[in-house]
Amino acid sequence: MKKFLVATACALVQIASVSAQTTAPPAKAKPAEIVIGSGVIVQAAKKAGVAKCAARIDQHEKFFVQKNNPVSALMFVAPKEPNNRLFSLSLELLEQNESAYVSATYAPATTGKDDCSASYDLVKYWPDSCQEVATKVYPQFGEASVLNRQVSVLGKEPNVKIFLMVAGEGCVSIKKEIVF
Repeated sequence: MKKFLVATACALVQIASVSAQTTAPPAKAKPAEIVIGSGVIVQAAKKAGVAKCAARIDQHEKFFVQKNNPVSALMFVAPKEPNNRLFSLSLELLEQNESAYVSATYAPATTGKDDCSASYDLVKYWPDSCQEVATKVYPQFGEASVLNRQVSVLGKEPNVKIFLMVAGEGCVSIKKEIVF
């Protein structure tokens, strides 16, 4: 039973430049027209019945997916009324010989408009210390504060934060942004 629920709620999209493959579409998803010029991920979301958040998904896809870099995406689609429910993506971004992980979640507006709020977490490992990552990679985010003991937080803006966590000799950064 558990495997069935996971299979109906997830669809795997593998992208190498402009090709895509989906498996295990959600139950009762309405087919959507594929628009030329749209990204592969947003097209797969539309095919799965997620239209209200299509503009925001497209915005994120253009931000995260760089030309000629392969990307894999796992979509979490509600089995019923996917256009009115929470929608989530997990992405693996590949740049040269490094990977980054993105988790993005979309919540459709309750106003009836084709709009939605979203948040994403971009997770990346750096071989440098967290202090070096803070000063070299994210200097625009200002001085670090401590969340509790092991996690530092950078960011002056209320909707964008960088979390830094020691990982062996290096550092893991998590960029979190919420968009309304």
